[in-house]
Amino acid sequence: MARLGFGGMVAAAYRPELFGGWKRAIESAGLDPKNVCRRRRKWTAQRIAQRIRELHEQGADLSHSAAKKSHQYLVTVACSADCFGSWRAAIEAAGLSYEDVSKHRSWSRESILSEIKRLHQAGEPLSYRQARREHGALVAAASTGRYFGSWAAALRAAGVNCEKNRSGSRQVRRRLALHGPDACA
Repeated sequence: MARLGFGGMVAAAYRPELFGGWKRAIESAGLDPKNVCRRRRKWTAQRIAQRIRELHEQGADLSHSAAKKSHQYLVTVACSADCFGSWRAAIEAAGLSYEDVSKHRSWSRESILSEIKRLHQAGEPLSYRQARREHGALVAAASTGRYFGSWAAALRAAGVNCEKNRSGSRQVRRRLALHGPDACA
């Protein structure tokens, strides 16, 4: 089908909100898959895991977004309910660490505090503006209600003096005078 230019259609058929698989798409069209699909199914769970390992050995970017662009059909079939159900499960079935493949870092209170302390010890500027520009994911994670609620609260929890990590701008000094030390968030 891909050779005929129907790869996108086949990939779409695997989407759960459409048919959830090529066989179901064929059946929905009122056809018998045994009569229509003469070819042996190419993508078994074992074949998908093998292909993921091959791509990994070739140095391919296997993060979900990159793999979806470069290997759309593989990702679509791997994520289908008939196979692994998710790209994470497919990567792990191939014997790879999803954290090593993913471009998204998982955060915890401990990892946030550890990273703030590491940056502080390295002499990195930790004002909200600079930290957000240089370490956006860290600031975003720390500022969520799930963890610290604000960058300033995360700095305090890490034992970093918020006052010393402030930008010297007139606006910041004015905000500090009006709202006190909690204004550095």
